[in-house]
Amino acid sequence: MAPMQFSPKHDTIQQFAAAQEVDALLTTENNVAWTHIPAGHQLCKCNKGWWEALHITMAHNQTDSDTNPYQPGGVTVLSINKATHQISGAGKDSQAPGWFCWTIYHSIQNRTLLLVVAYWP
Repeated sequence: MAPMQFSPKHDTIQQFAAAQEVDALLTTENNVAWTHIPAGHQLCKCNKGWWEALHITMAHNQTDSDTNPYQPGGVTVLSINKATHQISGAGKDSQAPGWFCWTIYHSIQNRTLLLVVAYWP
């Protein structure tokens, strides 16, 4: 089976993250209803092999009955490589509109970092 082809945008993001040694990447307005796209196009598949370790926290509108894969909004926190081993918690908005999600990191120096990504429709 041939490898999946994604937008050149994917390559640009991966190259930037690698060059800048990014620990976490936050995205807004992903515009994807992740539950309505094929498994091979899910976010974890799009990024497979980019990094040694990856943790994904995401939120999108789960109350919308439309089955269209395009859906305005959505947010994501991608924790990359060593940052994945410092995660002490993660979550998303409890009402399921997909407006925000967060990841909490706890370092061995006893410092805590809370990253929140939000979409304001």
